[in-house]
Amino acid sequence: MDLIMIMKLLTLVKLKKMYNEDLLKKLLVDFGESQTIQYCKMEAARNAYLFEECLKNKTNEECKEYDFERDWWHEAYEKLSNNLKSS
Repeated sequence: MDLIMIMKLLTLVKLKKMYNEDLLKKLLVDFGESQTIQYCKMEAARNAYLFEECLKNKTNEECKEYDFERDWWHEAYEKLSNNLKSS
């Protein structure tokens, strides 16, 4: 992967993370912690299914978006769940 491609990927990841963070904050305000935890779990599962299906027909490089999204939403699920348990 050349330097330009790496920079584009890093920019995409940074922008996507910013978008996910904003969405997560909005979900917490609108639906509360419990329902947002469930959403995070479902969004992580959805992206896992899409990633698995994508790998059947495409290269790993073409499926990175689903891989990133799966991991991001799963991490949000874990953090929120741990916060709820420790409250």
